Amino acid sequence: MPAWKLSSLRITLSRFFNLLYWRTGVKFFRIVSNMLIRGLAVKIDDVVLILTNISDLDEQARPDYEKAVFDYIIDYVYSEGCRKDKIVFIDVGANIGRYSLFLAKKFPKVNVVAIEPGPEAFLALVKGIKINGLNNVIALNVAAFDIDGFVTLYRKHSPSISSIVSKENAFQAIKVASRRLDSIIKELDINQVDIVKIDVEGAELHVLQGFRSSITRFKPRIIIEIKEFNRKEVFKLFEEIDYMCHHIPEDELDEYFICVPKS
Repeated sequence: MPAWKLSSLRITLSRFFNLLYWRTGVKFFRIVSNMLIRGLAVKIDDVVLILTNISDLDEQARPDYEKAVFDYIIDYVYSEGCRKDKIVFIDVGANIGRYSLFLAKKFPKVNVVAIEPGPEAFLALVKGIKINGLNNVIALNVAAFDIDGFVTLYRKHSPSISSIVSKENAFQAIKVASRRLDSIIKELDINQVDIVKIDVEGAELHVLQGFRSSITRFKPRIIIEIKEFNRKEVFKLFEEIDYMCHHIPEDELDEYFICVPKS
């Protein structure tokens, strides 16, 4: 059977078993659904992504996935690209690389640091870098946090919502290495940071606390998903470092914000 037909069959069967899962609540059907999708390669906007589960298919692999956030980052890269020899983008919570792979492939002058603690998502990210022939992406299998050490990652059936701070609906707890972004930037000898995307399922305050020195030094644009429960503390930190934040109006979930230096 041709590869494209086999892929189409796997997708169809995966959707069927996922539908059975939602109708019956039987977890076995969700497991089978994810097994059928895991490792499948799809091309979106000429960028190949390696999927890990059915949620990737319905989220990461959609051409309009988080379009408002994408549009802001792309507009920034276009505008800054006119006056800079290179642009450094840090993708915190890179998942399978929807942002990282796209920016690295479409804009060769963008140097990407992609940070992803989840083992399956990280493996897919690394495969995606190789398949797309990219040499401007550094992938790190760590959790960005406020300590250099180890933290517990609560794995969920959709890796995109696995979390360090929320145990809800987790099927497994694993220890993962954690690094402060300040430490990563120093160790990689990075001398500029232009734009950062942070999507860490509730751990955003911890990430920012481990990034504070570099934010003050480089004053990057920060696109960040901020969960409601810690929004007050996150905004307070941004105020302390002389940043202002505004919500991305097109974001239907009302969670993504753009934060920039006041001056």
